[in-house]
Amino acid sequence: MITPVSGLPARRSPHPLFAYTQLFRLSRDVVGTLDELFSALGPLCTLVPGDLRQQAPLARWVFAYGPEHARTFLAGHQLWHKPPLTKHLYPTGDKLGPRKEALRRWGTGLFGVNEDAHREHRRLLNPVFSKRRTDALASQMGRIVDEELDRWLPGGQIDLRHEMMALTLRIAAACLLGDDVGKGGGRGIGAELQGSIRALLSPAVALLPYDLPGLPYRRFLDGVVRTDEALRAMIAKKRASTGGDDVLSALVEARDVEGAVLTEDELIGHAGVIFIAGHETTSNALMWTMLLLSQHPEVAADLVDEIQAVTGDRPPGPEDFARMPLLDAVIRESMRLLPAVPVTIRRLGYDTDLEGAPVPQGTQLLLSNYHTHRMPEVYADPRRFMPSRWATLRPGPNEYIPFGTGPRVCIGAQFAMTELKVVVSRLLRRFRLELPPTARVDRYLAVALTVRDPLPMRVHAQDREFHANARGFTGTVRAMVDWPA
Repeated sequence: MITPVSGLPARRSPHPLFAYTQLFRLSRDVVGTLDELFSALGPLCTLVPGDLRQQAPLARWVFAYGPEHARTFLAGHQLWHKPPLTKHLYPTGDKLGPRKEALRRWGTGLFGVNEDAHREHRRLLNPVFSKRRTDALASQMGRIVDEELDRWLPGGQIDLRHEMMALTLRIAAACLLGDDVGKGGGRGIGAELQGSIRALLSPAVALLPYDLPGLPYRRFLDGVVRTDEALRAMIAKKRASTGGDDVLSALVEARDVEGAVLTEDELIGHAGVIFIAGHETTSNALMWTMLLLSQHPEVAADLVDEIQAVTGDRPPGPEDFARMPLLDAVIRESMRLLPAVPVTIRRLGYDTDLEGAPVPQGTQLLLSNYHTHRMPEVYADPRRFMPSRWATLRPGPNEYIPFGTGPRVCIGAQFAMTELKVVVSRLLRRFRLELPPTARVDRYLAVALTVRDPLPMRVHAQDREFHANARGFTGTVRAMVDWPA
């Protein structure tokens, strides 16, 4: 039963533990749980009826989707703040000790600053992610893509999730940090950062945040300290020799109009967040794009035709992408339908009202990009993969939000789009990927929307036998898209 209280719909529950069970369900399946909440309660709701000010802090959540709410919550960043990546594990206070100080730097960057501080940091960082600089990195991206694809053998099988993760790990490490560990991977800074974010997602780290021998939290802190020390050494090296092409080198050299620079602690925070955000989201966007193409043979055939018509026998470069509208449309449609970032989280910085309901400082917001992208009044046949819609579709800035919107729109959006186009175009020139008909594909939300288990793909040389790919599969992802019959 729905009980509207102070303007915010909520489910009536006979027991206060209902809110906590719902939050647990959200952590296990955010898409499915939000489907149920929004279907029952509408585009703005909360978990528990009554005055949110009277609820325990953990139960103070607001859920929303749609352009109106994207404008309210994401454009109003002076009021709705972005929390650090570590959220409740973020250390506060003085005299923390060196290990907690390292944790305070880790996962912050643009995630950890708000209001005027965010505007100042953004002004310094914006030029670093210009199209000119991103295009200059495209040749390095292409070299890494070709080296990784050289390992694939036609007739063999790969785990697409793992391969896209390994590929984007190398690209992020090389182009963002200047730390290309080379073909086959290795334990560079990128791998250390990846290991730390995996540890952060462990329930044991969240439930037992004690720096004691044998606990997962201690191992997490060990990784944080290692990346902190490695980034500090790398920053010192870049300061001693200017002129690097990677993003971190540009951050070290960045100056605003008054000559202000980023401190060493700020550089460490920005470098870590830029890497984590760029690597995790892009790898999953690539995975979803290749899965969608494997099940839509006509689109795949048309896209290969476009790539070959523009580039012939040479590999694609950024100068070619303006003449590849279908490539752009395929990527945009993939990020609409299966966004790597399906939800955006904010925390209320000050007391406010929402539709007449008082909402206290500290309330958490979960805005669904996924459901915003499926509004039929904006997107006809919203569950279908139709790149052709982008020939005429021009959604507003709050209707299409794979990179967010407003003042906090993803600073690396141009870098990500270039990387996606480099990888997809080079991969399709060489290979056709086929999903085995017995595959099970279940969704899972970690740092980004991904799959719970390995995603098997059979590798074929590009033989244009695309209709061989269009086979059924099972799993929760099956219900997210209207797949071809």
